[in-house]
Amino acid sequence: TLFLKDDDPSKTAYLLIRDSVKGGQPTMWQMWTVSETVDTPENVTNIAALLANKPGHKILPARELKGDRFTAIGQLGVDVEYYVASPSGTPRHTLRWGTDMFDWANKLAQPEYQDLLHLQMPGDGTYYVAFFPRRRTTPAPTFSTLGDGTIIKLSGEFGTDYGFLSALATTATGENAAFHGTAASVQDRKSGLVMTLGAKGDVRYNVYRLAADFPAALRIRKQQLTVDLPREIQPPAFRPSQAFPGGTVKVDAPGRWTLSKPHPGVKLTRSATGFVLNVPAGTRAVTLMVKGD
Repeated sequence: TLFLKDDDPSKTAYLLIRDSVKGGQPTMWQMWTVSETVDTPENVTNIAALLANKPGHKILPARELKGDRFTAIGQLGVDVEYYVASPSGTPRHTLRWGTDMFDWANKLAQPEYQDLLHLQMPGDGTYYVAFFPRRRTTPAPTFSTLGDGTIIKLSGEFGTDYGFLSALATTATGENAAFHGTAASVQDRKSGLVMTLGAKGDVRYNVYRLAADFPAALRIRKQQLTVDLPREIQPPAFRPSQAFPGGTVKVDAPGRWTLSKPHPGVKLTRSATGFVLNVPAGTRAVTLMVKGD
């Protein structure tokens, strides 16, 4: 799962979920939303009419959906956009189910009804889905799949994002973004450019590059770069997390860069295309600025 968010919690934030399955058997993938309906974007354009005739507290049988884009019309003016990057050409269904849930605090029954998005595959493959909540007054983004199915691109009022997920380390390219590893993202937003590694890997975007053997992020602002580092890292095989031990970060960026202020134990070495940072354990962030000639 890749969680892409903005520094401002009121801005765009969403999930990319990738499940790889094997074993040669039929499988299914399900997501439930507490909503009024789930349908294709074309069928939910008239929100006022839809809400006036919403099913409410009613169980509805399964029905097939067509395509790879679906909208869950939610409560409190917040909807969810689904984009199914994989599988393609397989059945999609929805149904509505609910019951009365007893509210012990108020000692009364509260009805709760949910809508299902159901995907399925006949054998081995990957479920790769974007789960994008948004205010109803905010236009939905556009979605596309790049990089042999490992990159989901989103474009909207917030800017353009590229999210990369792979079960095994691989290399993928989509437009101006290139990735190596298992989890990374590029967020080219109005507030600035952020390149992130969720695990060991390498991410490039236009003239910038970030590479490390651990999670890290590169924030690019005018005449300023910030390298964010993790507090902890998760070892393989889901063993308990460990304190960040320090390490080396490689950055490609045009210009001559220097530390904005002394960072104890941090060593900067210039390279032909940028610089290399050696950072000690406990370092959370390093900020650099353009050095004048």
